Amino acid sequence: MDKEAARRFPADFDQGLGSLGLILHHRPQRYGYWCDPNNGLAFATTGGDGVHFSFIVQDGKVRENSPIVITIPGAFDHPNFIGGESLFDFLCLGYHHGYFALETVSSEKFFKAYASTEWQPTEDWDYAVGYGVNEHQRKLLDFLTAELGLSPWKDLKRKFQRLQKLYFPLLEIPEHREGFG
Repeated sequence: MDKEAARRFPADFDQGLGSLGLILHHRPQRYGYWCDPNNGLAFATTGGDGVHFSFIVQDGKVRENSPIVITIPGAFDHPNFIGGESLFDFLCLGYHHGYFALETVSSEKFFKAYASTEWQPTEDWDYAVGYGVNEHQRKLLDFLTAELGLSPWKDLKRKFQRLQKLYFPLLEIPEHREGFG
């Protein structure tokens, strides 16, 4: 799908779904950041500040219903968040604004922005972190939505909190690692 997106919607930078902050790896891999869960396999990155998305490996396997963890190395006190019950659910999270701004996942502005198409950026910072969606990105989001049948999360804040309670305990967080990767 990434290759098809790159073919249909050519870009000078961040080809394919990368323009949405979803730069896919050829195969899932361990990143090795100090904060990476030991049972996480990264499948994509935003391309900024080490933020990446991983499957939570259970019983040594990635499954269709493997939860997704968002890792934000720069958020030192709490760098991991559950971003979906599955890959499909995670992709639905990006329905309105894509994936780059997921580095702000714990902020109140995130909950407002990602809950609605009505919310629009008002500050330069909003655009800098990826809340703004340009015409090219809108076409990519429409393509992804149509191809996969994505729909936005209902009651985003409540669902996000529920996912943290249900799936965060599955993460095997390293006790202490020095360095950043």
